[in-house]
Amino acid sequence: MMDGASNAAPRISGLPALFDLSGRVALITGSSGGLGLTMAHALCEAGASVILNGRDEARLAGARAELEEHGFTVGTSAFDVTKSAEIGRAVADILTERGRIDILVNNAGIQHRTPLHEFPEDAFRRVIETNLTSAFLVGQAVVQGDDRTPRGDDNQYLFGPERTRTSPRLRPTPRLKAGSKC
Repeated sequence: MMDGASNAAPRISGLPALFDLSGRVALITGSSGGLGLTMAHALCEAGASVILNGRDEARLAGARAELEEHGFTVGTSAFDVTKSAEIGRAVADILTERGRIDILVNNAGIQHRTPLHEFPEDAFRRVIETNLTSAFLVGQAVVQGDDRTPRGDDNQYLFGPERTRTSPRLRPTPRLKAGSKC
């Protein structure tokens, strides 16, 4: 469930206008808790209209309620970041309702803590799909769905720790390189 309202910015006293995200739409994957929820709070404080994502609708509702307790208006979009069809439908719904996604934070991630010699291949593949491939899949869906032209400096997409400006030749190489070093 999404809400079209934007949050009033800035909420942090003394926050420079440089960080004013009023009128911007942000989708944060893996934001039903932890770092994703913390980033959602910060983006709300800066004035962004935030859409939380996760697979568990109950956890998303709890995260939404937590942010609403602070006076923020947020939306939710439950989908599995490893499933292209779900991603495509969700991104299309967000674009229909909000008109755009200006900020994408690919935060979804999982862990499987097992010694390497006992680590099952299927668990390794799930980690790679969630932590690496999903950034490509969600990023691709967002960029493909963004029909605004020209593609300029207005959109920011986070593919992990690095920031990428929109470009017709968007390259997810930094995360891929990092993925090859784990």
